[in-house]
Amino acid sequence: SEMSRIKHYTQIFHLIWICGFLTILSVLLLCLTRLWCCASQDILWHEPLIPERNKYILESIIPLYRNHVIIYSSFQTPQPNFIDKEHEYIFWRNRKNIDQMAIPPREQLVGKIQILINRTVHENDHCGWQHNSSFLHGLSNKSRVRRNFYSLCPLLVPQSNSFQHFIDGVLPKIVQAHSLIQYVKAPLLILRPWDKNILEILSALGYRDGDIQFYDGGFYSAEIMINTCTTPPLHPVLWGRARELLHVPNVNPTVSRYGNVILINRKKARNYGRNIINDNSVITYLRERYSTRFHHFQGTPSFRNTMDIFNNAHIVIGCHGGGMYNIMFAPRNTKVGIL
Repeated sequence: SEMSRIKHYTQIFHLIWICGFLTILSVLLLCLTRLWCCASQDILWHEPLIPERNKYILESIIPLYRNHVIIYSSFQTPQPNFIDKEHEYIFWRNRKNIDQMAIPPREQLVGKIQILINRTVHENDHCGWQHNSSFLHGLSNKSRVRRNFYSLCPLLVPQSNSFQHFIDGVLPKIVQAHSLIQYVKAPLLILRPWDKNILEILSALGYRDGDIQFYDGGFYSAEIMINTCTTPPLHPVLWGRARELLHVPNVNPTVSRYGNVILINRKKARNYGRNIINDNSVITYLRERYSTRFHHFQGTPSFRNTMDIFNNAHIVIGCHGGGMYNIMFAPRNTKVGIL
């Protein structure tokens, strides 16, 4: 009858509608699953959101970091200014300078964060940018393990016990995985520093004595090991994030009139060289011209004191060397002169 046909078609329509709804729901669930999959790739720099910490949720975030990939934006270093054409020519005839000023290749714009289960680390496992991804390995002979941790973030970057190689080698890796490291409460495994400012920088980032382990040789193992060794050697996003975490002012509008004029001295450097021969004359001239604004920087008794000086820097002058890394603590509108 007519009524039965209408009822039959109505049932078919309802069935089609339900099937369509379920299909759309499945697609949405699939998209959400892909966003949280174990091999995610992010166009913009960020870390996956981490829920409130407990041991059950901790296990739930491990799949998010099986191989979390970060694709950093491309950038090019601005060209420096020169006092004359001769110095500009000297700079650009050096192939290394040309390479440094070029846009970084794509492979240098990739970062990775991994959570690895039941792994060990050894002194031969260097955490440099071009490290072997399989360097954190399992160890069958547990008797060879010197120390065991529940969680650990190894950062055995060559020569990172010096201030400059800590800044360019270890700090970007910490910044890349900072929230995960703090959430998991993974101690940082680093080389014993030569410079106490390294420990003060770590303290400013929120890492206290119990959060830092000095590597003393042998095998170290952990149930949960964070691998953040694949980090761009240099990137403005990581540099900017480090400045934020250290509370460095972005722009200081008063430095042009009242800011410090800083001359960085290299006489206390470990690799003596690249010094100003007539530094006494230079110091006398700068002190007469800028009076109390002038600072002859030869290192400071504390990182806090360094921050106070460079946070209010108008001009920083110095020879090429590790001391120039202190410009990281200066406002963006600071003028820098490199000899």
